[in-house]
Order: sequence, then C-alpha cells, then structure tokens
Amino acid sequence: MPCPSQDDSFGIVLLEAWLHGRPVVGARAGGIPEVITDGQTGLLVPFGDAAALVDAISWLLDHPAEAAEMGAAGRATTLQRWTWDAVYRRVVTAYEGGVAA
Repeated sequence: MPCPSQDDSFGIVLLEAWLHGRPVVGARAGGIPEVITDGQTGLLVPFGDAAALVDAISWLLDHPAEAAEMGAAGRATTLQRWTWDAVYRRVVTAYEGGVAA
C-alpha cells in the first residue's frame, strides 16, 4: 500500500493495510514518518521521488518474505499502539498530567 502524500497528518490507510498484514510505503513528509518504522513496518521514500517510490514497491514485490514480515510487524504495532483503546489511554494520561500540573 503506497501512501506518497505530502500533507497527510497521520495516514490511517497505513493502519488499514497493516491490519491485513500488508507492508506499506510512505513519503518522508507530514506525519507518515511518525507512523512507519522504516525497514521494519514498511519503507519510507523522499516525497516527490517517483523513482524511489517505484524502487520501494519493486523491492517489496521482489522480497515477499521480508514484505510479509513488515506487514506482520505493522499489524502487531497497530494492535498494540493504534487501537482506539490504546490512543484513548494515552490521551487520558496526557490530560491528567496537564490537569495535575
């Protein structure tokens, strides 16, 4: 699943791909680099570099075992870090810390 957006603040499409065990490719722009761990859950490429995007997608197609590992790692990360419950717990903790300060 490629996500070469320059302005995407999060990239929920990445989570959707990971939940299906798919590796992802994203641009080093916006919030995408905060979501993808390059080489572990997917691949990051420079924004606007079409050749790098093609190379990343080709690499995943040529390395199905590594691509499957990235997809599985992305799924595990999504289930651990990006479910509504996990995000809710982090937000509540942040708010509680702000109120206590």
